[in-house]
Amino acid sequence: MIQGLDLQLVAHGGSCLIGKACRKATVEQWSSQFRRTFQIQCTLTKFLHRSRYKRRRLRHRPESALTFKVSTVLADMRATRRMIRVINGIVAVMALQMCWREKAMGVE
Repeated sequence: MIQGLDLQLVAHGGSCLIGKACRKATVEQWSSQFRRTFQIQCTLTKFLHRSRYKRRRLRHRPESALTFKVSTVLADMRATRRMIRVINGIVAVMALQMCWREKAMGVE
């Protein structure tokens, strides 16, 4: 779970503690990094989770995310990753269709 959260942090423009900084990090730095990554995960779940009930629950009561078990967070991470793949696939198909239409119309 921690590796997945670190990957999400890096994918969203953050930087995680690695190497020498990891060994010399204070408790405040570790907790700050965890808060940032958990906030990213909750935001992704809030908008991309396939369950309408879970999206609604997190939007109305964000503090309920603190009661999740590790297995629930991992399942949510898989669900949001799957939805991101679906969105990327739809965008790729749309781009191909636009290129095909431009080529068929003779626009270069």
